[in-house]
Amino acid sequence: MSSGETDDPPPAVGPAGPVVTAAPASAVTPVTPVPRPELWTDIDEVAAVSRGERPGTLVCALPAGGFDGTVTTRYSRRGHIPGSRSLPGRALLDATGRVLPRPELAAAVGAVLDVSDSPVVLYCGGGISAAATALALTLLGRDDVSLYDGSLEEWSGDPTRPLQLGV
Repeated sequence: MSSGETDDPPPAVGPAGPVVTAAPASAVTPVTPVPRPELWTDIDEVAAVSRGERPGTLVCALPAGGFDGTVTTRYSRRGHIPGSRSLPGRALLDATGRVLPRPELAAAVGAVLDVSDSPVVLYCGGGISAAATALALTLLGRDDVSLYDGSLEEWSGDPTRPLQLGV
C-alpha cells in the first residue's frame, strides 16, 4: 500500500454527493436532556422586571425599527416593553451570519450592557433572535441570561400590557 492509502473503501457517491451513513448504535453516546427552568422567564416575571419589582435588565433583540416602533411588524402592537434596552441580534453577527469575533462581540454588547446589569432577560418577536443573543452573551461568559420565549408575540397580544414607542 502506498502512502495515504487505507483499507477503507472509498465513500459511496450518490446523485447529490457523498452518501453519509449513520454510526452503529453501539458507537452513539446517549444524550439525556436536563431541564433548566432558570433559563426561561415568563410574562409575569417580565412584567415585574419592567415595573422594577424584580431585579433584572430587559433586552430586546429586535432590529432598531422593531424596538422603537417605527416599522410595521406582525405583532398586535408596535414598540418595546417599558424599561428595555435595544441590542439587535443581527448586530452580533458578521456579514456571513457568524457570531462576531470575541473582541467585537464584547464591544457591541458592552455598548448596551454592563456586568452589573444582572440578570439579563432577553426577548424579541417570538424568541428566535433572543435565543441567538443569549448564545452570544453566553460565549462572552455570562451565566445570568434567561429568555422570555413568549416575547412580543405574547406581550403585544394583551392590550393591558404597556408598550413604549421611541428609544
